Amino acid sequence: ESTALSQVESYRLHQIPLDVLVVDTGWRQNASTGYHPNTNLFPNLPRFFSEAHAKNVRVMFNDHPEPVVSNALDQAELTYRHTNLTQILSQGLDIWWYDRNWHISLMSPSPNLRHEIWGMEVYRDATSATNAPLRPLIMANVDGIDNGIRNRPMDVAAHTYPIQWTGDIGPSMTYLKYAVQNAVHSGVQSLFPYVSDDLGGNTANPTRDDYIRWIEYGTLSPIYRPHCTMGASRMPWTFGSEAEWIARRFINLRYRLLPVFYAAARENYDTGEPILRRLDLDYPQYPKAKSENQYLIGHSILVAPAMWGGGAVVPSAWLTTTNGQAGLNASYFSNTNLSGAAALTRIDTNINFNWNNGSPGGAVPGDNWSAEWSGNITVPAAIGDVTLATVSDDGARVWLDDQLCIDHWGPGDSVTTTSTLTVRAGQTHRLRVDYLQLAGRDLITLLWRPASPVQSVPVWIPPGQWINAWTGVLLKGPAAIIDNAPLDRIPLYIRSGSIFALAPQMQYTGQLPWDPVTLDAYPTTEVAQTSLYEDDTLTTAYQQGQFRNTTIKTWANDSNKTVSVAIGAAVGSYANAPALRSWVLRIHRPPNWPADLAPASVTLNGHTIGPVVRRVKNASAMPLGADNGAPDGDVFEVTLPKTSVLTTNLLVASFASATSPWSCSDIGAVGAHGMEP
Repeated sequence: ESTALSQVESYRLHQIPLDVLVVDTGWRQNASTGYHPNTNLFPNLPRFFSEAHAKNVRVMFNDHPEPVVSNALDQAELTYRHTNLTQILSQGLDIWWYDRNWHISLMSPSPNLRHEIWGMEVYRDATSATNAPLRPLIMANVDGIDNGIRNRPMDVAAHTYPIQWTGDIGPSMTYLKYAVQNAVHSGVQSLFPYVSDDLGGNTANPTRDDYIRWIEYGTLSPIYRPHCTMGASRMPWTFGSEAEWIARRFINLRYRLLPVFYAAARENYDTGEPILRRLDLDYPQYPKAKSENQYLIGHSILVAPAMWGGGAVVPSAWLTTTNGQAGLNASYFSNTNLSGAAALTRIDTNINFNWNNGSPGGAVPGDNWSAEWSGNITVPAAIGDVTLATVSDDGARVWLDDQLCIDHWGPGDSVTTTSTLTVRAGQTHRLRVDYLQLAGRDLITLLWRPASPVQSVPVWIPPGQWINAWTGVLLKGPAAIIDNAPLDRIPLYIRSGSIFALAPQMQYTGQLPWDPVTLDAYPTTEVAQTSLYEDDTLTTAYQQGQFRNTTIKTWANDSNKTVSVAIGAAVGSYANAPALRSWVLRIHRPPNWPADLAPASVTLNGHTIGPVVRRVKNASAMPLGADNGAPDGDVFEVTLPKTSVLTTNLLVASFASATSPWSCSDIGAVGAHGMEP
């Protein structure tokens, strides 16, 4: 209890948004089965839930459910499950995580119904019975994807039970690729919009760079949920100050994008179209649009996650023994200090082992042993220079050309350690890896990733004009490009002629109302349209029509150099819907207009308003609504006065050259102090 609550405080102290605290199986006696709380760790569950709620987080508990009888429809099983699930929900738990853990899961009542789906129904039923009219959110294993690997078609019956997760996965870039491809594929092929992963992997710590790439993708996916095994970590600050800085920037971006994600979620509810849109939904005539390595959020934000940077197991093709055979010479010792005669010798093709609680074989015991691998490593010139890393439980040491470059000699629970030396491509280097196993799980993996944090990411640009959100470079599609993404960026493109509704910056989703709403406009002569969708965010009243939409449009006029934004009257209503709202308009200069043009005046329904604040291009800013400018170019901001949501508003910004006799030559705020033409 104290550890969990202090973790929430740590997120608040580091100013990193947090909404849900996930507690794995340690909340209960026996860790993995039953419903009796572990009172040594959680002495008072209602108090814990209450204090967590006071810190503005909801709580999810993991449940490995062991059936009490083999018949899923037996009254004893149904009563036992429903009673225990609802009892803890009534004490204040918000979300159940149904974790069929291979050897522990609910039985299905029919051979034609997957036990994943049956469990989803049981847990949602209990949640609905306890928390109605709140939305009965649960989490469960996705049907068809096992530990990150897509093995079979998904049963369409499961698509109504968000959220779903792909099981225990590794931390490498290989699993990040699976994660992206599974999410995109599932949305368009299986009607599963909320397929998600243990961000950063479950089974060990990723390297710092890989962790950052996981977080960047996760913040621009439907479900953002880092998770890991005991002893590892997923808090950004534990990976260093740069990782914390990058994570905070991307998580803040996610919270600004809440209206965009929410509108996409509503569209999915209405039409079945996915939240992460594979591009062939909008561009079916182009074969390259079928790629599952990139996607659209809505129809105008193009994301291509950086997931091509290695972080994978060092392949056997790079390794040779001291006498030139494929693989490495391996010696296993029945002690923890590599001493005496080896209990087992052999050639291993590479170093990627998880013996769990077992033994490599021969006379090697299950606990308290060590191993040594020796030989050479040659990285192909086409790969480029690389950095090595180990994931070990308990310890590992690595020598490169007789220099110690990894030194973690345990104990440790799935610890990832990165080399201090670089492996030069095209050269043969001497390699030695030592491993220490003490007690419990036996695990050692040798990983690689490019030495440079810049990733070369292939991106297919759709038809039309697309703005690089980081640089402002305008690209015309269709085109296949390579985007070189440094560690603090992933390829992100904005369709020219778009407008986005963005939320205020928050530390949790209910902290502030969506007021003001920022309208981030990238206008062209084509009319762009978006919708601000709203409901009470908590109950199922939206299913009875309690919601509202506000249509927003923008366009530019090349001949008279004006940008117009039309905000329609809100249509519909819901309980406690705000009656008044203010708006902040951010205008990015149309791409074909001269760089010296700026708004000389702004009118709202024919009346001059202001001031207009010019924020000059800021290469260090984040895209889409950050308060310190924009990286793609100058942005011009004006705040509209708070008005009724039932009012229709037309805002027109008239641009003119800064050398015009009626414009401010050093623009900071214009249009409010008698500088109209």
